[in-house]
Amino acid sequence: MKERIKFYGRKKGKKLKENREKLLLNFLDKVKLDPEKSFEVTDIFSQSFDKHVLEIGFGGGEHIAAQSLKNQDTGYIGAEVFINGIASLLAHLTGHEGGEALADGRVDNVRIFNDDVRLILPSFKNNCFDKVYLLFPDPWPKTRHKARRFVNHPQLDELSRIMKSGGEFIVASDDMTYIRWALFVMSERKDFDIIWTKSEEYFTQPNGWEQTRYETKALNQEKKPVYLVFRKK
Repeated sequence: MKERIKFYGRKKGKKLKENREKLLLNFLDKVKLDPEKSFEVTDIFSQSFDKHVLEIGFGGGEHIAAQSLKNQDTGYIGAEVFINGIASLLAHLTGHEGGEALADGRVDNVRIFNDDVRLILPSFKNNCFDKVYLLFPDPWPKTRHKARRFVNHPQLDELSRIMKSGGEFIVASDDMTYIRWALFVMSERKDFDIIWTKSEEYFTQPNGWEQTRYETKALNQEKKPVYLVFRKK
């Protein structure tokens, strides 16, 4: 393992119910990535897939669970440090609390990295991913905390390396400070183009979108999430 990266934020919320604890005990190891390995995405899964997607900070797992069920020709890798969110995704994958196997109708196309995604990015080979999602990340709105935001050049350098040409990097947030920051940082990049060109497109969910709990919360508070789509040159 490389030198530890300092993580800011919480890793656990309220006490998990017994069935969620059982999920972590009985099922997490079956879908968990080994951070010690340097690997090709084609080696991660029990079968081969046409495409591969990375979701950074999957929250409660609603988006990656729905996408992976709908797109069974695609392998999904999700990274999340929040243990309650990890347990939630496992419940989505198994279809019930405390399960030990995938729900009926699912294929084995999801892998979980249960730690800071920055630790695993260097392990991926070049040109792995067709798409990367960063959905409703912690905005770290204070100026002095801007280095804690994921959208910064060191992380983007790694994303650029592991993404395929033409691949999409999709950022969604209801925090306008984060959106302005993302647009500013991405405008400095020579390796990404922004896809949206009209103002109304910024408020339009990309095709095939699956709503997350944080997005639902924002909408219930009458906030307008913004959806940014960048394409790797």
